[in-house]
Parts: sequence; C-alpha cells; structure tokens
Amino acid sequence: MKVILVSHDRHLLSATCEDLWLVANGGCAPFDGDLDDYARWLSARDKGEPRAGKSGARVSAADRRKAAADERVLRATVARLDAQLSKLHAHLAGIEERLADPASYAGDRSADLAALQKEQATLRQRIATIEEEWLKAADQVETLGG
Repeated sequence: MKVILVSHDRHLLSATCEDLWLVANGGCAPFDGDLDDYARWLSARDKGEPRAGKSGARVSAADRRKAAADERVLRATVARLDAQLSKLHAHLAGIEERLADPASYAGDRSADLAALQKEQATLRQRIATIEEEWLKAADQVETLGG
C-alpha cells in the first residue's frame, strides 16, 4: 500500500518515506535524490542556479539553449494542433447542425444522411487522435518547465 505524505518535517519524511516526489513548476514527478539533495535543489532554485539531478552539476549553456529550442518547437506544435482542433470542431458542429435539422430527413435523402454520418464519425476519430497528440505535446511543454 502506498500513502502520500505531505510535510515539511524532515525527520518524519526520512523516517517514513521510501520515494520522494517533487511538486514544482506546475507538475509532479519522482525526485531523484534524498532530502539532502532536495535541500541543495531548493537552494540552487532560490539562487536561480540551474542544476541537474542528484549530482548537482550545472546545466551547460548549450543544454539550456537546446531545452529552450525544444520547448519552442513543442509550443509551436501545441499551437498548430490547437488550430487544427478548432477547425475540426467547427466543421463537426456544422455537420451535427445539419443532422439535427428535421428538414434533412424530408424526402429521399438517405444517401446524403449516410455520407454526413460517415463524415461525422471520421471527424470525431480525427479529433480524438489530434487531442491525444495535443495532450502529449502539452505535457512535454510542462515537463520542460513551462
């Protein structure tokens, strides 16, 4: 059985916890280290010094530039997927409006209705796929610090 314990009492935490989780920058992730590593991480964060992992080694300028570039690419991906989703939702709303209109069922329009229903199903599937991509990209942006 796992229990989540939130405390600032270092003695209690060291006596009862096997795993530490870091809640910071809008996310939650396993912390690679012990309470002393956490204290060093806090100190570095408060001083504005980027640090990496248990070793406490400084992050190089090249690594920071790469991370910033990766974040920009991910943010652009999120924006592109967001725009695609907006267009697809608008198109789907138009189809659903036509399907909800009683006039669409007047006369012999079964072929038109079947085509609309097929397009509706295709759009819903495409939206679901793009939403998954969007969630992955947005999660990666948040993981990178953003």
